[in-house]
Amino acid sequence: MRRPIRRPFRPRRAFPARRPPIAQPALARLRRAHQLMERGDFLAAAAIFAELADGAERRGIPRGAQLHFQAARAYLKAGDEEHTRERITRGIDLLERTGQMERLAVLGPRIVAELREHGLTEDAEALEKRLADLPVVEPMTGAAGKTASLPTKCGSCGGTIRPDEVEFLDAHSAVCSYCGSVLQRE
Repeated sequence: MRRPIRRPFRPRRAFPARRPPIAQPALARLRRAHQLMERGDFLAAAAIFAELADGAERRGIPRGAQLHFQAARAYLKAGDEEHTRERITRGIDLLERTGQMERLAVLGPRIVAELREHGLTEDAEALEKRLADLPVVEPMTGAAGKTASLPTKCGSCGGTIRPDEVEFLDAHSAVCSYCGSVLQRE
């Protein structure tokens, strides 16, 4: 009787995490929306960000709130106040529902400042009041945020990286607020 040939055990090679195929079209659309923002085509960018935010919210993806805020920013730059308000409200509601209050503590003041910058003082004051009525949570901070030198743009989606708004994994890496890609210290 022949014995079966035994191959030596070799551990499986670790491959970098890949996005599921369904995420690739969404990532391409996100990249396109960021490009449109850079070119100044704010309404077209807003439509894409809004569509992606709605899809993320339906699927329970936590980054949906950031997409709502980016849609609001694009609508604001396009002068569409009604959609700006709607997207800010939906983003805040989503952060509250998903328990991401520390993100709101970071993003809220910047949103208020942008509203004021565009002359929407009443909306800024209303948002400040709403934020003041929420439970007090300290903004995300940490030693990692102070030492990391991150790229200014995400290599996957093209989104602008703000070190004070990203979630740090450790002293050398953070997560893109838009697409969830891991950003490495430069």
